[in-house]
Amino acid sequence: MTFMTADGKVASTHGVNVNGLAHRELGWRPRLDFRHVLQCLRADEDFRSPLAQAIGANGYRESVGEEGPFPID
Repeated sequence: MTFMTADGKVASTHGVNVNGLAHRELGWRPRLDFRHVLQCLRADEDFRSPLAQAIGANGYRESVGEEGPFPID
């Protein structure tokens, strides 16, 4: 994936799940990291993002088939 950085440079990454490039190339830092979770737990606060709080917990599937909950076709 190719994209434009905040300072106008063209950069690319090999996958969205590899955030090391985003750290180095873009200076990106997550707002809700493990430190955030620990701080919230100490303060007895909800550590989830506002979106996660609005959506809540959802089950993936009501039933599990022969191939498990996530069959591959």
